[in-house]
Amino acid sequence: MKFAALPELRVSIWAKSEQEFLKPMKYGSRIFIRGYVADKYIKRGRNYLVCELETTDESGEILLRSRETGVYVE
Repeated sequence: MKFAALPELRVSIWAKSEQEFLKPMKYGSRIFIRGYVADKYIKRGRNYLVCELETTDESGEILLRSRETGVYVE
């Protein structure tokens, strides 16, 4: 899967953060985080970027899902 290049962004403030903890992470185990830009919108004259992330263990089992929203400037 190819990802489109994003312009360099500077996040000025995190607006929202949501986490869904599905399983505990074991100390010393390897974890992997994959994410993508889920949405980009303008609200009240401010630019918002929404990223969705999944954290998995070595076997591919999902441990954590998160959704982060930030206000950014280009």
